Amino acid sequence: RKAVIEMAGCTARCLGYEARDVRRMPAELRETLDRSWVVPHQANGRILDGLADRLKIAQERLIRTIYRYGNMSAASNLVALDHAIRYGNTERELDEDGHVVRIVDVPDARIKDDNLVLMPSIGGGYLMGCVGFIY
Repeated sequence: RKAVIEMAGCTARCLGYEARDVRRMPAELRETLDRSWVVPHQANGRILDGLADRLKIAQERLIRTIYRYGNMSAASNLVALDHAIRYGNTERELDEDGHVVRIVDVPDARIKDDNLVLMPSIGGGYLMGCVGFIY
């Protein structure tokens, strides 16, 4: 839970807002998040789901490669960014019992030129940060 709160807060701060603005969600912050690609540290699926919920962004705008590559520590953001540029986002295909059948790429959910990319990270000892850039 703390990882989700801190990553959401540092994402807001990267955009020039305060961490508390995530709860208030000013219209300008909402608009910026809605057009951004969020490429977080890929610690686990629960954290990714929590971050999407906390930032109130569409699930497809949050890049997730945890199901394909696992947690690769500090490399996870960069591998996820590369994957999102080359192949798009990933999603899980489930069977009728809810078990993962396979992981598929979603080419329509690719990071393209002139897209705003936000890369929040959190690490051991709760060091955190976020970088934002136009790809």
